[in-house]
Amino acid sequence: MFIITTAITTFVLVITHILLMTFTFLYRMRAKRQAYYYPHNNAIEKLWTIVPAVVLTVLVLFGFFTWRSITNIPEDLQKSALQVEVLGEQFQWQVRYPGTDGIIGKRNYKMTTPTNSYGIDFNDKNSWDDIQASDIVLPVNKSVRFHIISKDIIHSFFIPDFRVQINAVPGMTNYFNSHLL
Repeated sequence: MFIITTAITTFVLVITHILLMTFTFLYRMRAKRQAYYYPHNNAIEKLWTIVPAVVLTVLVLFGFFTWRSITNIPEDLQKSALQVEVLGEQFQWQVRYPGTDGIIGKRNYKMTTPTNSYGIDFNDKNSWDDIQASDIVLPVNKSVRFHIISKDIIHSFFIPDFRVQINAVPGMTNYFNSHLL
């Protein structure tokens, strides 16, 4: 999508500059030549309004469907993926992996204490075997679904090798799926 947008804008830039240079040369000031005042042309105004609107609409729709294909993963792929919860908080990231049951236990921000900084709900038996870490370690040839959350403010979760950057927003879970080869 980036390459397509760059190609379109480069094309428009080159054509615009060629036209600017051409018209500047053709209609330069000359002796005994008076400028003609042409105040309005509906056809030209419609053209330079409709064409960019159509091109931008196509780019926005292309971006929307591309984003949906990235974020809306089929339910069966979501469930079969390794679930990894990533919590952003002031000056650090915490990672939680599911235990042997394969399910990440519940957490509740109201249960956050100095001894339970993650806010894990230990009444949920699924959280008993969860593994907490500070590093992300992922298996090869396995789909992974990241649950990106924040404890305090907006954080930017960035994995350069995956070419993904997603915000961790307080009170909201953002998801990112990846398949490692």
